[in-house]
Amino acid sequence: QIKAYLHNGRFAGGQIVDYNRLDDLDSIENVKHELGSGFVVVERNDLLQEHRGNPVEHGMKLVSNAYRDLERFVKRELNEDQAKQAMVIINKTQETKLVDLEIGESKEEIKDLNLEQHVAFVINDLLDYLDYQRRHTWLSLTMLGHQLLTAPKARDRVRGNYEHAFSEPVVGLIQYKSLNEIEVSDFKHSFWIHTWKSPNLFVFTQAGV
Repeated sequence: QIKAYLHNGRFAGGQIVDYNRLDDLDSIENVKHELGSGFVVVERNDLLQEHRGNPVEHGMKLVSNAYRDLERFVKRELNEDQAKQAMVIINKTQETKLVDLEIGESKEEIKDLNLEQHVAFVINDLLDYLDYQRRHTWLSLTMLGHQLLTAPKARDRVRGNYEHAFSEPVVGLIQYKSLNEIEVSDFKHSFWIHTWKSPNLFVFTQAGV
């Protein structure tokens, strides 16, 4: 059935012209392993409930504030040479967006600077905060469904002779997450399905397998 669909099906209106071999994988662990690196699109409508206004702008502001606080503390508490070394580590963390560099590596490099205990503790604490806020980035608004404004009915010049209805887009919040950050127990909830929530509301949502 999948091969038949790929041979004749369309994606976003365009013909599917090529695809890799199809494998029958017997576990969700093997599925994740075969994917290797990359990103998963995760539904994050929970953040719409958590923050009022624009959650993307809110997350970016929190990251910026955390980084600025960390930079100020380093420059205030360390001597010039130590501050330069610490900022190299912090800037590297900032630039990689914590996708390729784990926060733990930064902590180990900070430890190697042999800073006073209370200073290292505060820096690590701020790095944790920066890490937490960083994980609230890579957010995007996208269309996740349709709210029907009229009842579906036959209309002239409709592609495929399907019934047609006028609708409004349903917008939701998604987040790109690295596969390296996602455990298998969470990965199985990364698959999307479409469903009618009501006779007038059609949405895409995530569900387990």
